[in-house]
Amino acid sequence: MNTTGKTLLIKKCSDPQYWYADLVGTHVPFIREDAFGYVSREPAGYTNFVRRDDAVIQNNEGAACCN
Repeated sequence: MNTTGKTLLIKKCSDPQYWYADLVGTHVPFIREDAFGYVSREPAGYTNFVRRDDAVIQNNEGAACCN
C-alpha cells in the first residue's frame, strides 16, 4: 500500500536484471528517497530501490496505486 500519496513512474530500466525491468511505463509505490535513489515496493512485497534516472516521482493524492 502506498501511504505517501506519491508513486514512481518507471520511465526506463538501466539494467534488464533490475526488479522493475518489466514495469516500464507503470506506476510503483513511492516510499522515500535516499542516497541510492528511490525506495519502492516490488509487486512481491519486498522493499527495493529504483535508480533516479529510471523513474520520476508523481503526485497521485487520492488515486489508487499499484497492487
